[in-house]
Amino acid sequence: MRCLFIALTLLFSYTMNAQDIAKSAVVKYFKLDKSPSYQNLEEVFSNSKVTSYNIDCINWPERNNGYNPICSFKVIYTPTHLFIRYEVKERALRANFNCDQGSKPWTEDCVELFIIPNPQDSIYFNFEFSCIGYGIAGKGAERKNREYIPQEEMDKIIRHSTLGRKPFGDRVISDDCPDRFYSWSMIIGIPLEILCGKANHKLLKGKSVRANVYKCGDMMVKPHYLSWSPVGTPTPNFHTPEYFGVFKFE
Repeated sequence: MRCLFIALTLLFSYTMNAQDIAKSAVVKYFKLDKSPSYQNLEEVFSNSKVTSYNIDCINWPERNNGYNPICSFKVIYTPTHLFIRYEVKERALRANFNCDQGSKPWTEDCVELFIIPNPQDSIYFNFEFSCIGYGIAGKGAERKNREYIPQEEMDKIIRHSTLGRKPFGDRVISDDCPDRFYSWSMIIGIPLEILCGKANHKLLKGKSVRANVYKCGDMMVKPHYLSWSPVGTPTPNFHTPEYFGVFKFE
């Protein structure tokens, strides 16, 4: 009985600690057309009311080996989409895949969004894209046995990258040029029908949902792992809803 009490106490403490260190972001609402132009989206994201959040938690410094790209994101939603804009400065790039099918974005220059759209549910979505906008999306309650979004649904996801959509392999800035960086940004627009079904924005409006945002590159010349809300696992693992932060939807 005493062992059970200790175990429950440790579990409660672990959960509270994870919640205590989690971050929060405000998701502003904008009434845009179903297919806004890239220029229109950039104008919205430049609005002073849209806050920028840093992806700067170095949870596994030994795996980054001193390499930490400068990353941030902004997030908004509309009647039809959740839009997230990533901005990155780094010294290496990788983009080899030219389609979603069969791609492994986490091995490339990758940005990711994990989110639990329904506050009453444990199902979370993972959206993982390379720096030129190819990737995967899945859903499930845990890392194993995930249901991947079919290609016809993936095709509905809006993607705008300043690096274009054509693969270019590896690009690396020499260590002899310490002040030089590659700068790029990408906007991903996820249809709310993927996240919420027919409920669309009504499921999210005024709600607080769990989410985390990541930057990684497992197989890059300069491997790295960064998160917005800190992750407390001993080794890199982004499938950790217990460490998600909070998105507060207007």
